[in-house]
Amino acid sequence: MSLTDISVISEDTEQQVVESKSYDSGLSLPRYEIMIDSTIVQSIELILRSSQATEAFKKAVRSLHSGDFGQPGGHINANTGAPPLKVLRVALKILESFPGTAIEQISVNAVSGCSNFTGEAVVEPGGTRINFNWDCAWRALQENMRDPFGDPDQMKAAREYGYQCFETFEIISNI
Repeated sequence: MSLTDISVISEDTEQQVVESKSYDSGLSLPRYEIMIDSTIVQSIELILRSSQATEAFKKAVRSLHSGDFGQPGGHINANTGAPPLKVLRVALKILESFPGTAIEQISVNAVSGCSNFTGEAVVEPGGTRINFNWDCAWRALQENMRDPFGDPDQMKAAREYGYQCFETFEIISNI
């Protein structure tokens, strides 16, 4: 049996840091998520605990997150030149979007620009195809984040919103 307590650690007009403590068999494990306006950015461990993905896939996500790019073990595949951090953001968005799916593998074919990562992902099993455009400059514009020169502060948006900078993330087919 598991109980969850949620409390606001800090609150201001731009963001809330929420501490979520899960009590399972007497063990208290704090998990964090950040709420910025109405967008929730969850920690990687919270996303993984909420997911029914296979343990092998979760291990591949953790490896990618820790910077061990050679260890996804065929569970996370991407085209040559795809930045591992941007591939990780796609994987996290897929996990968040399909928490009840026993994901075994994803394949990402995308083009990376300065502020964006645009392409298609295929989720297995099932061959679900997703078109996406992760764009931190777009998110910065949406949130009115500006750098000292008045340009969209894409670095701040990427840092604060991480995998939640998707301008588009849409299922195009289930095979």
